[in-house]
Amino acid sequence: MNCDGVINLGDINPFSQALAFPVQWTMTYPGCQIQNGDINGDGTTDMRDINPFSNWLSQHMGEPCPL
Repeated sequence: MNCDGVINLGDINPFSQALAFPVQWTMTYPGCQIQNGDINGDGTTDMRDINPFSNWLSQHMGEPCPL
């Protein structure tokens, strides 16, 4: 979610920002796609992505971001 290309703890705050303040997130991370936070694949980045995000983060820590 911070578009550094790596899945790590640095993605937590940007993910939270994308959920709570999507306009600010897009200004903070220009060129990044907010859809990267759509972890459950339902077409929107929203509160339903929190648990999948947490699971995804714990399973893929340190790996290159696939998106």
